[in-house]
Amino acid sequence: MAAIYFGVRLLGKICENWDSVVDTVVTTSRLAWETVRDWLAAKRVDSVDVGSLVQTRLANGNYRVVTGLFSQSGELREKTAWECGTLDSELTRRFSGKDRIRVQF
Repeated sequence: MAAIYFGVRLLGKICENWDSVVDTVVTTSRLAWETVRDWLAAKRVDSVDVGSLVQTRLANGNYRVVTGLFSQSGELREKTAWECGTLDSELTRRFSGKDRIRVQF
């Protein structure tokens, strides 16, 4: 668990410097939970991999959601980011006032 916690903290650092670390930022008007879930499922290598999402509210009112997939040892396997105007109701519910969430499979 300590390695996964470290991985989540690492993703927070990635968010602070996202433009130099994330290769692709997908821009969309609305980000749906299914989009994030499907991306994580497609990138997952092992059944114990953990997804981590960090949301940031930008000055222009949009959201940036950075997503990372981590191995059990905390190694960052994949990362991506979305910038959107709104989050769907399921993604909003999952964040529920937090800026970071963890997704286990």
